[in-house]
Amino acid sequence: MWSGWGRPAAALVALACGLAAAGGVAMAKSGGKGVAVPAPYEAVHGAWIVSCTPCVSYEEAACHLVPVTDAATGLDGRYLMLFPDDESDPQTGLAMSFVPSGGLAFGTVGTLSVAVDGDKIAALTEPDAVYTEMYGELFVQPEAVERLLPALTGGTTLDLGFTDDAGTGEERYSLDGFAAAVDDLRAHLPAERAPDEAWANGTCQ
Repeated sequence: MWSGWGRPAAALVALACGLAAAGGVAMAKSGGKGVAVPAPYEAVHGAWIVSCTPCVSYEEAACHLVPVTDAATGLDGRYLMLFPDDESDPQTGLAMSFVPSGGLAFGTVGTLSVAVDGDKIAALTEPDAVYTEMYGELFVQPEAVERLLPALTGGTTLDLGFTDDAGTGEERYSLDGFAAAVDDLRAHLPAERAPDEAWANGTCQ
């Protein structure tokens, strides 16, 4: 179980590298180092990107999906990511990490409001939505995300708003292609990771 692992910031950096990273891993697979590394995968579904990257640490999700807008802007203070709770199970629940623009106060406790097409469908507090000190993000438990998925996969816009003592941070995302992205993500599970030898000999950097 991931239980809050999967740092979105690192994933967005990997997405920015995109094709360059893919070419590097492909060469390593057939190169002289003798360590087979699974090929990376990336696909765009409307407003969402699915990415599977074998050369990641075990604190990061090997497969995840993020909005195209967040991947394009990079580390501008906000991000949203969904990733499998159990990478070995194609039917696993999806966890979510979220940070609104401007970031989150250290140790914050608040309420995450979720609206689809203007209709509020949830107000999540602890333990469904928990601030994680290691990454400074709001981690939404898989059980809570799974309750949201029917509305998300059938909607057109997603509004997330986090309210705590410091105020409210709100973000809007398009849900175009979201359902296809979720299906694609699960189709690439179990997720393949590079073997330890690939890190030891420099195949994975």
